[in-house]
Amino acid sequence: METRTNTSDGTSVVAGLPNEPFRLRSYQTEMVEASLKENIIVAMDTGSGKTHIALARTEAALETSDPSQIVWFLAPTKALCHQQYDVFCSNLPGFGIQFLSGEDDVDRWTDQSIWNDVLENVRIVISTHAVLLDALSHGFVKLNRLSLLIFDEAHHCTKDHPANQIMQKFYLPCKFSSVSDSIPRILGLSASPVINAKADGLETIEKNLDATTKTPKLHRSELIRFVHKPQLSTVTYCALDSKEFAKPDSFQRLCKIIGSLDIMQDPCVRQLVEQMEAGDPQARRRLEKTLVRLDTYCQKQLNSTAAKIADILNALGPWSADWFLRKCTLKFEKLIESSDPLLTPYSDTEKQYLHAILKKAVAGSTPVPSPIGRYCTPKVQALIDALVAQSSTNFRGIIFAEQRATVAVLGQLLSEHPRTRDVFRIGTFVGTSTSSKRKMNLADLAEPRLQQQVLEDFREGDRNLIIATSVLEEGIDISSCHLVIDFDPPKNLKAFVQRRGRARKEASKYIILTPSVLSVGTASNPWESLEEKMKEDYMNDLRNVKAAEEMETIEENSDLALRIATTSALVDLHNASQHLHHFCAVLQSNSSIDMRPQFSFKNDEYDMIRAHVTLPASVDASVRSSSSSKCWLTERNAKRDACLQAYKALYAAGLINDNLLPLGQEPEGTPQFNIPDKRPSLILVKPMVNPWSWVLSQRASTSENTEGAESLKESRNSDVNVTTYYRTLVCLSSADEQSVKLIVITQFPLPQIPEVILYWNVTKRYVISTKLLKSALYQEKEIEFFKATTFRLLHSIFGSRMPAERHDFVALFVPVEDGSSPKATQLRHWLQMTEKDSPTVDALTFLSQHQGQEAGLIQIHGNSRLFILRDIMTENNDTELHLTVSRFPKRRDFLHPENPRDQINEAYSSLLKLEAKDCIVHRLPASVSIFALFIPSLLNRYEVHMLAERLRTTILAPVSFDPTDLSIIVRAITASSTNEPDYQRLEFLGDCILKLCTSINLMASHLMWPEGYLTAEKGRTTSNGFLARATMQLGLERFIITKGFTGSKWKPPYEADVTSSQVEGSSKKVERSSKLIADVMESLIGASYVVGGLPNALSCLRTLLPTEDWKPLEESNQVLFDAVPKEPLPRHLAVVDSITGYTFTKKHLMLEALTHPSFVGPPEIASSSYQRLEFLGDAVLDYIISNHVFAHNPELSHETMHSIRSAMVNAAFLAFMSFENTIPEEQANITIDPITNARRPEEPSIVQRALWQYLRHSSPQTPQLQKAALIRHKASRDAVLSALREDCKYPWYLFARTEAEKFFSDIVESMLGAIYIDSHGDILACEGFIRKMGIMDCLERVLRDSVDCLHPKERLGHMAVSDTVVYKRVDTGDQGRYYCQVEVGGREIGGVVGGLKRLNAETEAAWWAVKILEEGEDTDMEGGVAVVESEASESEFEDAQEAMDEDQEMEET
Repeated sequence: METRTNTSDGTSVVAGLPNEPFRLRSYQTEMVEASLKENIIVAMDTGSGKTHIALARTEAALETSDPSQIVWFLAPTKALCHQQYDVFCSNLPGFGIQFLSGEDDVDRWTDQSIWNDVLENVRIVISTHAVLLDALSHGFVKLNRLSLLIFDEAHHCTKDHPANQIMQKFYLPCKFSSVSDSIPRILGLSASPVINAKADGLETIEKNLDATTKTPKLHRSELIRFVHKPQLSTVTYCALDSKEFAKPDSFQRLCKIIGSLDIMQDPCVRQLVEQMEAGDPQARRRLEKTLVRLDTYCQKQLNSTAAKIADILNALGPWSADWFLRKCTLKFEKLIESSDPLLTPYSDTEKQYLHAILKKAVAGSTPVPSPIGRYCTPKVQALIDALVAQSSTNFRGIIFAEQRATVAVLGQLLSEHPRTRDVFRIGTFVGTSTSSKRKMNLADLAEPRLQQQVLEDFREGDRNLIIATSVLEEGIDISSCHLVIDFDPPKNLKAFVQRRGRARKEASKYIILTPSVLSVGTASNPWESLEEKMKEDYMNDLRNVKAAEEMETIEENSDLALRIATTSALVDLHNASQHLHHFCAVLQSNSSIDMRPQFSFKNDEYDMIRAHVTLPASVDASVRSSSSSKCWLTERNAKRDACLQAYKALYAAGLINDNLLPLGQEPEGTPQFNIPDKRPSLILVKPMVNPWSWVLSQRASTSENTEGAESLKESRNSDVNVTTYYRTLVCLSSADEQSVKLIVITQFPLPQIPEVILYWNVTKRYVISTKLLKSALYQEKEIEFFKATTFRLLHSIFGSRMPAERHDFVALFVPVEDGSSPKATQLRHWLQMTEKDSPTVDALTFLSQHQGQEAGLIQIHGNSRLFILRDIMTENNDTELHLTVSRFPKRRDFLHPENPRDQINEAYSSLLKLEAKDCIVHRLPASVSIFALFIPSLLNRYEVHMLAERLRTTILAPVSFDPTDLSIIVRAITASSTNEPDYQRLEFLGDCILKLCTSINLMASHLMWPEGYLTAEKGRTTSNGFLARATMQLGLERFIITKGFTGSKWKPPYEADVTSSQVEGSSKKVERSSKLIADVMESLIGASYVVGGLPNALSCLRTLLPTEDWKPLEESNQVLFDAVPKEPLPRHLAVVDSITGYTFTKKHLMLEALTHPSFVGPPEIASSSYQRLEFLGDAVLDYIISNHVFAHNPELSHETMHSIRSAMVNAAFLAFMSFENTIPEEQANITIDPITNARRPEEPSIVQRALWQYLRHSSPQTPQLQKAALIRHKASRDAVLSALREDCKYPWYLFARTEAEKFFSDIVESMLGAIYIDSHGDILACEGFIRKMGIMDCLERVLRDSVDCLHPKERLGHMAVSDTVVYKRVDTGDQGRYYCQVEVGGREIGGVVGGLKRLNAETEAAWWAVKILEEGEDTDMEGGVAVVESEASESEFEDAQEAMDEDQEMEET
């Protein structure tokens, strides 16, 4: 890179940056804006970007003119028209574009209906001037149908040229008539507005085009940096007379044959003789004339060919002349053999006659051995010397020659010459003949045909040297060159300017070959005077650059600055530019988009300079532009001043903080609770609260309202102390057993819990149902009975862990028969009957004394094992009693089913036989004992619901949770480590709700914030660290259930223990993952949404995140709607309504949703870029997909939901669907019968219009990316559609092979964001759009058919189990791609896979590995090491990678 000027502020003005992104430079924007105000002719150097000006001006015309009007682009040649057609199709794919030329038989379109059909749905026409002139002349096209006329190579608009006739015959008369307001605007483009040296040449062109020539003020910085004038030099050679060369043998023979020809044997003469003999009266006169003039067609062909060879001999040497003659002969012979249509005008006798002469000249002649030494001219030697001297690795060059034959011969000569054949990859390019109906000349046969592919190869670098005629001087877009050589000098100043403009690489050279002064025949060479003009023009350019460099070194002092008093931060003229560039850089992470500020300069009447700066399209329009506060001597200081004023505006708008840095770049301190934002961490928190501690603190007193409570006061004195107790009836039932009832008595109301299913074994279930009873007043004496009853119940099962002296139970259990309140007398009798002298009785005694009563549990003397009596049997004549029993369970957890792999547990399903004499029977009925066995499970359900109730009535009190919603709160606070239904499904839903509400709230609260700010702030608000800190501030972490119920070592909860644990827990700490704590907050948000929709979820957000300013959604939606500008209103996007299936109220939203960050346009069509809308649309899409997935019945697991959402919102999938969602548009096909001139019936062509075709951008790379992506889409379309419709697995691997740029998916999401704002937050309208896109159909198919959407990398990780999966990078030498090899447990699986990015290669490598492992074949792909090309951009799979990262975090937690 060449540095031209080192400025005093430490920056360098450079001559160009390699691979820098393109956008309209300030002088190009200046020209577009000028064209919107008046008719202009843009006069700029070749390669300075006139085509980009034409495209930008065309886009402006299309957006502001009536949809029925046309932009007509005119170019002087068919080749140039073809090139510009390709350019317009690539850059404006959403508009109907028609290319008209003589090959379309336009001259036969003699009916208005044909023209109407051709121009139907067409907004841009590209043609030569003659086509439009003819259409206007016959009235098929009216001038008022045109909104803009673009004249490429406008210097042709003189004299009788069709361009001038269009203006003189139609435009100017219309302008001076009463309908002057209906004429189109004029835009001329030219690198050489002055064709000749006449003083009034420029004025003539301006008058003819009714336009003013505009040459943009080339600002000094751009003059130094962008415009690369090539070094001009001349190379002289000694021009020799042709007599000094020996004619090649073949040419000598040809000349000799021509000189000795008998004219009477000429086919034309013989034909005239035959006609004369046949009596034709005119034949004699024609024969006499022919014999005198010797001008038969064959004679002319031979003479012209000989003359052409003589010219080649003189210019190039003997080898060239010999090769040319042999090439013509060979080509003519092949044309005869193939009956080529080119020879149709020749008669058979003429063909044979000419062929015989050529064959005779070549056959037997001695070929010239090689094009070296004396076999080529000094001029050729000079050319070769110049080429070799300038050759380099990245060489690109053009050689201009005047004659087409010279181009052909030079191409062959350089391809064979030993000094050039291995250095240059040569192509030739010539113009087309003006008449396609004349006979083919022999001398033309060796000339190359027009080769469009040669230009493509040159642009792609497959060729590095082109030899061309003047056709390549103007218009045709080719790559910038290092070297341009004029083999033949330019004829005029225009040709000089055009050719010089082709050499616009850094350090390029422009060489003109000229004969030396002493050369023969050069004394009066007219080239000398023209050469002086050219040198003067070149030196003027150098002087301008030098003057610019000197001016920019002038020092100007100023104390302008921005100082912040609170922080003492300072920005002044010396660092304002760096600060402003830094601000722009942080707005966008995509390096392919140029986010630098753009500058323009204006000079006042005193030549003082004022600078204007424009920031990227992602910056709000109100602060996007600023100007320097005053005028300056230098552009450098004017630019600094503009930067400072822009920075002041950004600070005033709140986009810069008090440290004068972009928001979000404040110095980070130690985070609260030492919890980082972006990574999970283990932190110390207080343990979960004991649910009994809270309810004990809520005990009722006798002063509480006891209205309606059952009272025992009737049997008591009025001064007896009684206490209010709350009662709950609990019923235990099973399919084949009689239900058992207990009443739970507590000093506090228990929450209502759902039915509790208890898993006795694999097949048998018990169900506990509860019913709240009225509260009751009990005396202390009665409470003692209840405690004794409770002890008796629990001690029968859990006696080993129950001290006899402790009766301070937090809950009392009393058996009842009918559900009525227990009476003291009944309880006293119950206690006596179940105990008496011992809690057990001899089995024989029990059977003899208590027949008909329910037996208690059975126990063998001396053994603690318990059994359940199933049957009594007698044996040996009824003398022996045997008991059929089943074992009583030892396990205590009945809330969770047994592992199905254990089958039916024999411990309490199989039957055993015991001798009655060896057994004792518990007095407590077995059914009651079974109920007692279930009390730990029952209390666990009460405990978690009491915890949820406490959370509901304290922290979550502002949220609309009813007592009936406790179950969903329980699930929201239950971690996956509990083996219970956990929070993960609700967290999945809450995560998208949080992101949606955050996105909407941020958008509405910060209307001027760019997307980068919004994304950073959303990331902070939704980060695990932020949520975890908020959770701890609320104390919410103490409500998280992390331990599952096992019943192991269970003992009854005692009041004293609860009280002491509450004191101990105030200082004790436990470790928890910050992600776990954050996830519970998101799950509560999801629970609030399930209960009450988005309003309730927003209420939950206000409660859990009170530091954020949460506005009502309706208010935010209205703010966003009202903020949409009213202007400009796009007039060209009506088709977008059809594509989206939505009609916009505020049309500007469509424009913004389709504006790429690179777009630079005039104020008339300006808008912000789509990034803010894409930010919102991303959240809306996540919400819609997540909501549908969550609501699916049956419920899906968290992992399944996550994989489905990743599949439906990943960039590759959205890009694919954007290609698929199209609407058809008809374009007429016109065919005219050559005989009748009647129109033949033809089916119209169908053009598919898609959303991405209307993307507004200013990047020349974007059309190529769109075209390439469309080609890849068509190649993979059938396979992807088949997989989406039929496969049982989502085709991640197919998407890994595509390369759709992120902007394809971005505009889907930006359009969704636009619809959300325009519809005031109507989710149904948004869902209608994504259904129109086909996304909902795919989602419904995935859900309906249970399509497995797990990413291949995740699947491989699951299949590897404990083995380590490694994606090892492989160096193949291809620096442009990423290659990897999968290893599972140290063993290579599959082969080497390549992709454009790492994730794409790893995705496909994982897919291959999974395929191999599933099929049980450890073989290389396709029988060896396979390199499978995968060409997707990394952003396509960022959602899938995020899913895998989250799953990894869950595993770590």
